[in-house]
Amino acid sequence: MLRQTASSYIDGEVVIPVKEKVYVRVIFHADYVHCIGADDQKALKNVICKVKALEVKENTEEKDASLFLRQSLAQGLAAHLHLNPSDIKIKREKEQGGLGPPCLYIGGKKSVIDISLSHDGRFVAYVFLI
Repeated sequence: MLRQTASSYIDGEVVIPVKEKVYVRVIFHADYVHCIGADDQKALKNVICKVKALEVKENTEEKDASLFLRQSLAQGLAAHLHLNPSDIKIKREKEQGGLGPPCLYIGGKKSVIDISLSHDGRFVAYVFLI
């Protein structure tokens, strides 16, 4: 179970030679460090992110983490938009060479809302930008 301790963050930027800046927010917590990035500083200030701990099970598979993460995002986004979580779907389309990035569908229509999903070990995280 994730302890209810306060987290803090710092904002910064990464400069890549011959490229534009990437603005980052690094979130520090007693149990994890989470970093998000954006190509626009205003976007970084408007993102909504959440980190959750998985329930540790002996035979937990990666697909369980992925399902938990998608459900968590659907619930968080639905609460933010005052929608029913069942109206929200996350799909990855097949592309040449594998699967593409996750795309958000609301009420069966592809949304322009940017999302990011990640999971590692016992933690999952999602980010969205309205």
